[in-house]
Amino acid sequence: MEAQARARAEATAQAEAQLRSEAEQRATAQAKARMKIETKPCRAPDTVGRTRACEGCGQQDVPENDLARIDSGQLVCPDCLMLIRT
Repeated sequence: MEAQARARAEATAQAEAQLRSEAEQRATAQAKARMKIETKPCRAPDTVGRTRACEGCGQQDVPENDLARIDSGQLVCPDCLMLIRT
């Protein structure tokens, strides 16, 4: 009886691990698809106008029009903004 309970518990644990793995794979695929849609092509700084550094990640030469002010008052690039929102 104890062996059956142990076998059942192991089977349940394996099934849960499989479900977690599948959920992680779906989430990764969705995140990649979202990034592909939301990613803007890079533009040369001289064609955009004024640029600044992102106050989140430190990326240089981000067009000012692409920066967003968050609740803390920092100006962040689209990449940091997406990370904050997820």
